[in-house]
Amino acid sequence: SGTVVSDAGNSSTQFDTDFSGRVTDCFKGCLVVFVTGTLKDQVQKISAFNGSTNIITVASAFTGTPSVGDKFVIVGF
Repeated sequence: SGTVVSDAGNSSTQFDTDFSGRVTDCFKGCLVVFVTGTLKDQVQKISAFNGSTNIITVASAFTGTPSVGDKFVIVGF
């Protein structure tokens, strides 16, 4: 599981996470599911993960931008 962290670039298609020490694209093809916040229960496929910036990018947009502190789980990792 992970948490959304503050980043000016957070949007409905990408967001910064509290992950560290992960390899680039290690989550590519997995699903991200929000378990708290206004995006709770929304699911999208991960199209990229940047191991340097800890940013997840999804293939299709969520209905909004995740908020700082929102929790999510990665399915299929």
